[in-house]
Amino acid sequence: MNNAQYLAKKYPYMDKDDIEFVEQSALSIYKSRTKYPELKEEHENWLTRACIEIIEREGYTGSTHFSENGISVSYDNAQLSNALLGELPNNAVCYDKYGNKMPKEDKK
Repeated sequence: MNNAQYLAKKYPYMDKDDIEFVEQSALSIYKSRTKYPELKEEHENWLTRACIEIIEREGYTGSTHFSENGISVSYDNAQLSNALLGELPNNAVCYDKYGNKMPKEDKK
């Protein structure tokens, strides 16, 4: 079962266009954070969970706190939780004091 099929089954009220929009939103966040041009196979589950988080936050976009009738909502990040974002590899580029791109160090 692919991501779109799973989301359609989990959220039957969403139409195909809504699901595609959520997938593209999550994929854009992924690409901007990782600098990978395409989704890596090992991150497919991350994309699904990111889509779920985006859908679940609908109506509370960017909330920092909301409370009503004993139910409380607060988010630690505007797009996705820091926990989910923290699962992605850090592909930051470092520059020396002259503006030259520094080579990546080998991790052993």
